[in-house]
Amino acid sequence: MSYRTSDYGIFWVSVVLLALMLGGGVILGVIKANTGRVEVLTVQEKDRVCDGGSSGACRYLIFSDKGVFENTDSLFAGKWDSSDLQNQLKIGQTYEVEARGWRIPLFSAYPNIIQIQREVTQ
Repeated sequence: MSYRTSDYGIFWVSVVLLALMLGGGVILGVIKANTGRVEVLTVQEKDRVCDGGSSGACRYLIFSDKGVFENTDSLFAGKWDSSDLQNQLKIGQTYEVEARGWRIPLFSAYPNIIQIQREVTQ
């Protein structure tokens, strides 16, 4: 079996692109985990969105008066209770939450709610 020079070029371009995508994902995760802030928001709607692919990856979205937030587990933030947190959030209620990250439309990225600090009574 003989290989053409162009086969090696395609292989190395693929390797570099894969490394950039993986590295970019890790960098985005680290940045997102280290941009914490407190938000006071009123929950308007909640949803569970799945990518529909073979991975079956899903995430929770929270629509609020301060924009859209996601609620996903985070290795970098040590968060493993996104299902419990989603259940605690009630539509129409106002909460003080710790959120990390930014809205980046290119990557369909939303700030991640890390924890509910308290329910705000009105």
